[in-house]
Amino acid sequence: MARQGSLDDVLPANVITRCSNRLLIQEELPSADLLIGAVLVTGAKSPRLVTRADLALLPPGAVSVDEAFGRRPVEPEAVRA
Repeated sequence: MARQGSLDDVLPANVITRCSNRLLIQEELPSADLLIGAVLVTGAKSPRLVTRADLALLPPGAVSVDEAFGRRPVEPEAVRA
């Protein structure tokens, strides 16, 4: 949480960071322009925090990026680059 707090201090006011909590993420999706999934659980699979139904909550033109750090994607059907 300390790392998230320091990000909030340096990012512009229109950038909202959230903890890895499905309910909080779902609340933000309808007004999000960009969703970045970046979860790293050392020694374990990343939790699935975003479902296909959740992605449907994003407004038209919104972008979703899943940075899985070489592990299981956080978002469904993420494409590996």
